This record gives sequence, structure tokens and C-alpha cells, in this order.
Amino acid sequence: MSEDVYAKPEFTRKVRFQASDEDKKVDGEQDISNVIIYDNYLPGGGSMSTSQENLTEEQQTTTPVSKSFGKTALKVAVVLLALLLLLSLAAVIILATLWILDGNKRDERETFSSQLKSFSDNLTAKTGLWDELKESYSELRGTIYNLSQKMSQLEKDEDILTAMTDNLTSEVVKMTDELQAKEARQCPASWTKFGRSCYFIPTSEKSWHESNETCQRNQAHLVIVSSRLEQLFLISLGERIWIGLTDVGTKQPVWKWVDGSPLTTKYWALNQPDITAEKCVEIMIPNTLESWNDFFCNRPKRFVCEKTIV
Repeated sequence: MSEDVYAKPEFTRKVRFQASDEDKKVDGEQDISNVIIYDNYLPGGGSMSTSQENLTEEQQTTTPVSKSFGKTALKVAVVLLALLLLLSLAAVIILATLWILDGNKRDERETFSSQLKSFSDNLTAKTGLWDELKESYSELRGTIYNLSQKMSQLEKDEDILTAMTDNLTSEVVKMTDELQAKEARQCPASWTKFGRSCYFIPTSEKSWHESNETCQRNQAHLVIVSSRLEQLFLISLGERIWIGLTDVGTKQPVWKWVDGSPLTTKYWALNQPDITAEKCVEIMIPNTLESWNDFFCNRPKRFVCEKTIV
């Protein structure tokens, strides 16, 4: 067997394929079951005989068919091998891609899992915060309600205080008016109160007109005698004084008080008034009820100012 393998190949043989009519009709398919091999080898390097060269036309046409089949089989084998290589490469690429994608997905899953855990932790924390906020909101609502109640009570108290303040203000105004009235009823310093009037007796002596002007500067006037008691009070002072009675500006003796009121109650001394030129009246005789005397207005005398109080 080994001698046949290492024997020198014979390249001078011709091969003829005999195909049936049915096989010739199928393109690209050859039946090699009926193969006839012709031995063209000539020992000693002789040439082919004339009988061999004169092969039939059928024998000569079989040689191109065998060459075409060999090339086609080789091409088919190469194509199949290439397809197998491509399929293997594609399988490797697909596996590598799947591995890469699987690795990426694994990373994505781990990332997503981490994010999901972080989100869950945040959600848990926020849920706890939300519970705290709800509790704080409830407490705040309670505080607001309590403040509203207190505000309502304060408003009521404010109304009460306002009413009390108004009452106190009215009382203060009333008391102030009464105090002012009381103060008005009081006589100023150095003035003497008698009845409803205050009296002031300056130490200086002045004419009747100057005396009346001095009284007016002190919101008063020369004394007007309106009652017996007042006349007794004046004569008890023990002074010759001007009083507010005159007939200045009249041709006939028409006696009037400084406020323009007419003379009604009279306390003339005996035989008075006596001289027409004497236009002003004084209390001449102290400690005597009828003590009035008409006298010259320009003579200086002491005088009495009167201020009426309520």
C-alpha cells in the first residue's frame, strides 16, 4: 500500500466521463459513478499509436468536462470554506457583541440598581420628612387656631378698653371742666373773695379813670355795689375808695355803673350828690352804710377792683 502512495504519478492517462442523457440536462451536477480511465502511458517514452490518436469524437469531448468539474468543485469548496469562515467570524462577532452588551447591561443594571436604591433611600427620607411636616402643620394649625381665639378675645377686650377709655376721657373732661370752673371760682392771689366776687385793693392812689383802666388790665372793673351786704363789706375796709359809679358824658346827673347798668340801690351820704361838676363817686365815710359822695374825677384815691366768679 505504501509503495502505491509513494509511486511516481502518471500524468499521461486520460479520463473520460460518461454521462447519461438525463445527467446532461442538470447544470452543475456530475455523476462520477461511471468513470472510464484510459491508460495512455507508453513505456520507454514512446508516443501514442495512431489508433490511440484517432479517438472518437465522443472520447475527445469528455476531457474538457472533467476539467470543468474539478474547477467547479474547487470553487464550491473554497466558497463553502469562505462561508464557514464568515459564519464563524459572524458568530464570534455576535458572541463578542452579546458579551459586550451583556457587560454594558450588567453595568447599566448595577447603575440602575444603585440609582433605584438611592431613590428609595431618598423617598424613605422624604417620606419621613413629609410625616414631620404633616405633624408640624397640624401643630401650626392648632397654634393658629389658638392665636385666632386669643385674637378674638383681645378684640373683645379692646372694645371693652375702648369703651372704658371713652368713659374715662369723658370723666377727665368733666373733671377738668369742673376744676377749671372751680379754679375760676377761686380768687387770684392777693384778691379777697366775698360772695361771688373777688376784690382787689391796690396800695397806690389814682384818678377815677386811671383806677378803672388798672382794673380792666386785670380782667376786672371798678367795684359795682349791687347789695346791702356788698356795701357793708366795702365800708368794712376802712378806706376812702373810688367805686364804679359816674355820670360822665351826661348834661344832667344820670348816674350809671361802669358796665352800663343804671343805678338802683343807693347809699348816698347826707346831702349827696351836691355839686354838678363832681362826676365820680367815692365811699367817703367808712363804717357808715350811707357813705357815698360825688367828687372830682381827677383826684387821686385808692380804689377797689371787682371780678365776678360763677
